[in-house]
Amino acid sequence: MSTVCYPPLLLHLFVPSFLLCWPACRSLSSALLQVNQRTVINFINSAFRLKAFKLVLFLACFLFTSVCLINHVERIGMHISFFDSLWFTIVTLTTVGYGDIVPGHWTGKLLVIIFIFVAFTYLPTQLEELFEAFQMQRNLYNSFNSVKRGEHIIFCCTKIRPLVFRHFVTEFYADPDHHNIRCVLLLENRPEKIVSSFLKNPVWKRRVTVIIGSPLRVADLSRARADTAIACFLQSQRSGEDPDVADRHAVMSAWSIKTHAPNCKLYVQV
Repeated sequence: MSTVCYPPLLLHLFVPSFLLCWPACRSLSSALLQVNQRTVINFINSAFRLKAFKLVLFLACFLFTSVCLINHVERIGMHISFFDSLWFTIVTLTTVGYGDIVPGHWTGKLLVIIFIFVAFTYLPTQLEELFEAFQMQRNLYNSFNSVKRGEHIIFCCTKIRPLVFRHFVTEFYADPDHHNIRCVLLLENRPEKIVSSFLKNPVWKRRVTVIIGSPLRVADLSRARADTAIACFLQSQRSGEDPDVADRHAVMSAWSIKTHAPNCKLYVQV
């Protein structure tokens, strides 16, 4: 009975169980994101940390998979140990290449070619996106430099509506006299992906600066240089919440802006 259910051929069947690290990696990433969204403690509170976390998980799984595959296929040739496989993989992927350990079988050489191709195709794009996320994360909490960038306006809102802001900047910069005026987008929360994608357009990237802050805080108004702004546009967020609460927030924000920058023209949309 055992011979029928388990033929001798299956005794030599190779099952790459180490590949289970990839679904485990995906499950860990999803679980951490769900915990981050449902609890007060935010483990990942920025796009930079999210991309860095995913990149670290990918590198760990990719390195573990490469080491296990090299170690398995080289049993046919040089019988490389697991530690030697780890050493060879790291030295190869970092382009150091000491040459003290080399694959002895053609399957090992083929795997090395595939690993190098995958690493040098995938990693540069991920590192570029990670650097862009780091730059955006740093700029979100920096101050606007009005001396270097000239005149500017401020657009304040609690939660930005992508379509409204798109119409605003399109109509504002339709006037040729406004082409040299920068727009400071003062948000209380991080912009959504659709807004970030819109601002990556070179036309808006050099004109719009995003700053995380509230018009109710003097420090955030100072970071946005409200005292030197030629105008401030305040959008009341009445959709999706109590209109009375939104109106009170708009009134307090307008009062705060005029107190901090009495010479700045203020336009409130209610």
